[in-house]
Amino acid sequence: MRRMTIPLTAGVFLAGLALFAPSAARAQGKKNTETVRFETVDAVDLKGTYWPSAKGKKAPVAILLHKIGGKSKDAGWTELAEELQKADFAVLAFDFRGHGESTSVGAAFWNTPMNQFLRKPATAAAQGTLDMKIFPASYYPNLVNDIAAAKRFIERRYNDPGECNCSNIVLIGAEDGATLGALWLASETKRYRIIPVGLAGQKNEKPESKDVIACVWLSMSETLGSGMTKLPVGGEYRLRHWLKDAGNTAEVKAQMTAESKIPMAFIYGKREPGANTYLSLVRAIRPKYQPGNTKPDTDELKGTREQGINTPLSGHKLLVGELDTRERIVDSYLTKFILDEKKGLNEWEKRESNSRCTPGTSPGCGCPSRLLKRARSTCPRCRCSISVCANG
Repeated sequence: MRRMTIPLTAGVFLAGLALFAPSAARAQGKKNTETVRFETVDAVDLKGTYWPSAKGKKAPVAILLHKIGGKSKDAGWTELAEELQKADFAVLAFDFRGHGESTSVGAAFWNTPMNQFLRKPATAAAQGTLDMKIFPASYYPNLVNDIAAAKRFIERRYNDPGECNCSNIVLIGAEDGATLGALWLASETKRYRIIPVGLAGQKNEKPESKDVIACVWLSMSETLGSGMTKLPVGGEYRLRHWLKDAGNTAEVKAQMTAESKIPMAFIYGKREPGANTYLSLVRAIRPKYQPGNTKPDTDELKGTREQGINTPLSGHKLLVGELDTRERIVDSYLTKFILDEKKGLNEWEKRESNSRCTPGTSPGCGCPSRLLKRARSTCPRCRCSISVCANG
């Protein structure tokens, strides 16, 4: 079969901040978990934890994205996953490559083009492990391949047997983990599936981003990485462009038409450094957004807004202690607004053998070559060549 190629680049009344107001406690759910492992297209062995839901095909899925330099078991993530599970979500938290327990790689890893410029260990034994400390800043966009692998793993392992519904995914990311989530999601607005109909097949009317019903970004960062190893992505044509692609845009290109208005909640500590940044990120999606508005919000993008928590904490630390951030996310935003607003979930569909990528052009976005930071990989659905441009 010829390989296909496509560019990958990632009704309820509301008054003011009532969208995030804490609500009453939910019924208790099971706390059982599964330790999982899955492989990326470039032979990285990713490890994580899965919290199953008893709702089967009616269970939405939450994917948790830790910050670069962190891990999935950082303070607050487990507590959030348990709260989501009680609310009938299936949840996956995993360690990005080179982080936490995701440090094993196969021999093919070092031969993959995007990995060949990394510092390869001298011995065969050492070549079986990967530490994020060897990543230059330009490598960080490649971590979106781990998000793609996570989604594909859930589709095969849990969605197709009817144990969850991957047509209803929520992304929750902290700091530059949120930034990677935005890049991956923007790329999904450019990717379509071909449904097997006749000899040529038929392109799905909606892009793959249709599976994401909401995002929660905790102290989203305008850089990937930190300290001496960081890649600034905060410019108008990067992070804000990715947010527009997924949160409020109608893209019309050659043989591609997509409209995406995925609601996004930007949550941060009011006393954290740079707290004023998040209003500008919301306004990249909703230019007329006014914080603290107490009038009825009739904007179709009302699900996209910012919320400051009265604390100097940021990122995953907003999920710990006596702060009510977890309750605001799970109860007030996801359960009481997102799911209620939809008046039901997207229908469950089997993913394993009903599609492949749409035909496209050679990877590239027209950005000046000096600004390009690309992550190259293989499509987790049909093994075709794909890439992302960190400029959007």
